[in-house]
Amino acid sequence: MLIANPVQDVLHIKLEASIERIEIYNMAGQRIKVLETQERTVSDLAKGMYLMTPTTDKGTVTEKIIKE
Repeated sequence: MLIANPVQDVLHIKLEASIERIEIYNMAGQRIKVLETQERTVSDLAKGMYLMTPTTDKGTVTEKIIKE
């Protein structure tokens, strides 16, 4: 997985698999956002560190992202 990190307003991810949805969690493990379309705007998130879990047809993976 290739992520443009740190993230500013739009989440850019490059995967070999098709992304079905992306869940974003705060560092306490609370789900705070679900992106289910091609629109990957995260401008409403406060600056800080988050966990991102994209769900694909091949499964899920969790990565840390930094929002600036």
